[in-house]
Amino acid sequence: MASSAATFRGGYSGALLAPFRYLAYLMLLLAGLLLAAWVIDAFLVFKIWPEGMQLLEAAIVTTAAAVDGSFGISLFRAQAVVWGKGLYHALFVASAIEQIITADPQQLTPFDQTVQRFFVSMLPALQVTMLATKLYGLRMALWLSAILPMALGYAVGMIDGLVERSIRRYSGGRESATLYHRAKYAIAGAVGLWLFIFVCLPIPLELQWGSWVAAGVVGILARLQGKYYKKYV
Repeated sequence: MASSAATFRGGYSGALLAPFRYLAYLMLLLAGLLLAAWVIDAFLVFKIWPEGMQLLEAAIVTTAAAVDGSFGISLFRAQAVVWGKGLYHALFVASAIEQIITADPQQLTPFDQTVQRFFVSMLPALQVTMLATKLYGLRMALWLSAILPMALGYAVGMIDGLVERSIRRYSGGRESATLYHRAKYAIAGAVGLWLFIFVCLPIPLELQWGSWVAAGVVGILARLQGKYYKKYV
């Protein structure tokens, strides 16, 4: 008979470390989205937009104005400006990048002067990343504030799908592990795509309508997932 430790993947240590592993995955996801936002914003500013950083600054102003709206969870919505400023402070103020750029070269050590010249040589790109970071923090908080429609869509779709599963179970219908798993992965893909679009693309987006569209897609996929869940579980 297998020991109780066998019920955990990797033993007790694996079970205890699992939350930290998922936290690391989440941090990597957020860092990847921020990097994608930097690259996309830089491409738009330097290659596509004739106005350059003016449109990026306008996107920040427009997004900040949405904080005063009524849609979404107020707890997250109210923290949007704080998240944007906090992320900017963590990356560019706490790391002393901003201070080095604006410092008097005569008051810096030779090494710091070299670092300052390097940063000044790439100042336009740094300015884009600074603006993109503020926009990223703002939109991440707003996206989280609008997560309830997706949760509602998932719940309604799953309940309807499980009802279909019960009917199928008693009528001898077939199950499909392929459809179940594809629907499950498609839900993650739909949520991830909506997160990427809203957080990484510095274009005007209607959060409320986008959230309800995403909720509808998630609901349909959740219904499919629940409908083809194993009959005899």
